[in-house]
Amino acid sequence: MTAEPPRPDESSRQTDGDSNTTIPDEVFDKLLADSESAIRASAPKEPSARARMVTERLRREDETAARAKGWKGRKNKRPQPDPWRAAPNVIPSRRRGFPNWARNALAALVAAGVAAVALNPSGALSLVRGGSSGGSGSHSGPLPAETRAHGSAPPTGPTGLASFDHPFAGSPAEQWAEGADAITLPTARPVGAMSRDQVAAALRSTKDYLIATNLDPQVLRGGFPQRALDAIDPLESDTRDRFEEAFRSPSDDNNPLSFATRYNPGELKPVGTVVKVRGQMTFAEDQYGSVLVSADYTFVYAFTKADGSTDQVVRVIMRREVGMRVADPSRVRVTAGRLWLVKDDSNFGNSGCDIHDGYVHPGFEFAQPSGGTPTGSVVDPYDRSHPLPKGTGVCRKDSRT
Repeated sequence: MTAEPPRPDESSRQTDGDSNTTIPDEVFDKLLADSESAIRASAPKEPSARARMVTERLRREDETAARAKGWKGRKNKRPQPDPWRAAPNVIPSRRRGFPNWARNALAALVAAGVAAVALNPSGALSLVRGGSSGGSGSHSGPLPAETRAHGSAPPTGPTGLASFDHPFAGSPAEQWAEGADAITLPTARPVGAMSRDQVAAALRSTKDYLIATNLDPQVLRGGFPQRALDAIDPLESDTRDRFEEAFRSPSDDNNPLSFATRYNPGELKPVGTVVKVRGQMTFAEDQYGSVLVSADYTFVYAFTKADGSTDQVVRVIMRREVGMRVADPSRVRVTAGRLWLVKDDSNFGNSGCDIHDGYVHPGFEFAQPSGGTPTGSVVDPYDRSHPLPKGTGVCRKDSRT
């Protein structure tokens, strides 16, 4: 007997192809109902005629308002409706700008800047001008070390008078380096009969001598520069005798200032601890295969009166040209590692004439230094473009201090 083919409703209810298992009628009916409702809910809806009329009216009102504000109706520049007027599926774009953390950081920087200006207005003004509190012009820090002689005098420093906070204001020294670190040594190399190590030792000894005679606080206060004397070869008896005699019995012919910078603590008080320094050191072969170290440095000091009777700050400028010979003890009769002082020229800026007590005597209250009246030509104590003038007994007037 031939089997009848399945009816369409029964075939559609089979789940596994050849399987005889069918879905119950109530389950199948519920599945159809659920699918129909889901499709109806997700299908796009056509806005009603009233909704389209309202949207069009609002759009025209927006365009009219935009034209009143200057909108010319250019293509693709139609104003957008306010967010509350937009369709439900339109999300208003978020306004672009700095995130909260960036705004907070900017506010902190502005507050720090205001505080810096309040605490140090002169320093802030210097930064605005392109320099630092210790500089001038276009430089933001100390000048690079000298490598050769200058071609001209340094330009005038920033305007203003020296003060306790800025003792070097108004002078070229404001941009100079400070203290012993400003005395930089050239790279040593063999010279004549001297090895590289011997030349390096000669350079270091010359620097130590300059520190002992111009930067040592104890010597500056009027002490005896024993370290400097110890660096001189004991076999150089004439120089050592003259050195000791100058500090023991100062005179016109043998002034201690020719060897070391000193002030009288009963008269002067240094302003701060900084000494400005500018110069260079070179070396070359000397006679008998020895090495000659040449040092040319200017030291600038700031002082006020020790008794506190003035708030004026004055500067003293000391330039020194020193020559030191160091020889090989295997070739020349010398003491190993000691210096022979073959040149010691100096020039004092803003220090009294005809006073030979071994101390500097700067002028206060915008007056000339005490002592004799300057009779020589006017000189710039900061000018390092020429060697020191020769001649003794001539007191020159300084063009600036």
